[in-house]
Amino acid sequence: MLQGIPAKSSVLTLDEVIARLSKREAVDGVLVIGSASAGTLTAASDYDLVIVLTAMPKSLDPFGVTYIDGRLTDLIFVTTEQLDEVGDLETAVGAEDWPGRILRWSQIGTIAFDRSNRLKRVQKKAQEQRWVKPQHKSGPQAWRSVNYNLAQSKRLLKSDDVVYLLTADLRLALYGVADLLFNYFHIRKIQWAGEKAAVRYLLAHDPPYWELLKQFMRETDRERKLALYEELAALTVAPVGDLWAEGTTVLGVSEPSAFHQDMGNASAFWEELLKE
Repeated sequence: MLQGIPAKSSVLTLDEVIARLSKREAVDGVLVIGSASAGTLTAASDYDLVIVLTAMPKSLDPFGVTYIDGRLTDLIFVTTEQLDEVGDLETAVGAEDWPGRILRWSQIGTIAFDRSNRLKRVQKKAQEQRWVKPQHKSGPQAWRSVNYNLAQSKRLLKSDDVVYLLTADLRLALYGVADLLFNYFHIRKIQWAGEKAAVRYLLAHDPPYWELLKQFMRETDRERKLALYEELAALTVAPVGDLWAEGTTVLGVSEPSAFHQDMGNASAFWEELLKE
């Protein structure tokens, strides 16, 4: 049976944990990110630590979870070699690529320990704000994703088969909020920064969308839930397009930046295949 290991650090303060880590030769640095770094720690906040190792043990994954001072704590492990690669970058990297993540963490984090000054070097580079390029799903890709999931849910809910109906419930629960929310930000070219940041953004910039999303999440009646889903989908894709009309052909294209031209070519190819 899989079991977690009791966290000895749960009874230690964050400062005590950092002090212990700083005495280990295997640890080259500690970066505190999140609310503890921003000075916005609350009773419900967690800790987020980026720990720089001289080498990554083969058995260790870059992401882990523990408890420090009774708080849930995210652990992110990077290596000195990875920091050196970031420090030597000559071209910008994607925000979701590993070097891009290291730069973003360094930009917002507080250095708690830095044996070799690698974190300081990377943080200085990160603060230049020119080494990370935003990564967004293209407008056409996001538009297709939202419309596809809506079309599939509408298809399933036309059935009288209980399995189809329950599958539709599952799709709305699995893909509803996630597909709408992620693509809302993709389409508007706003870098995804986590759920709390998304809620803050919507509260500040699009309260009607947030209220509608809350209604959708609370709704239990299938017919009403689907109507809310369709309304949200239309708002989500509004900056780039409309919802698909039933009976529409939409083909994928290999180059989203040339979507309109390639879509026309792909549709013409499909129509040619259907000729008598």
